[in-house]
Amino acid sequence: MGKTSSESLYNIPGKIGWATMEAPGFIMLLYLMYSLPIQEGIEKLPTPNYIMAAMFVCLASAKHTFYTSPLC
Repeated sequence: MGKTSSESLYNIPGKIGWATMEAPGFIMLLYLMYSLPIQEGIEKLPTPNYIMAAMFVCLASAKHTFYTSPLC
């Protein structure tokens, strides 16, 4: 709980709150990567699209690891 927080039943730990806030970004990306080709009748997306999506998800998880490490 932060220094400006008040005691409440609805407070959640910061790490869980941060992960919950970041999760929709890469979940939506992965959902679109798999549903868009079917919707548009494309056999599959180009390889660079998959590479960029993998980089985004890896960087999002690396950011999570960095910010939740005991050193910070």
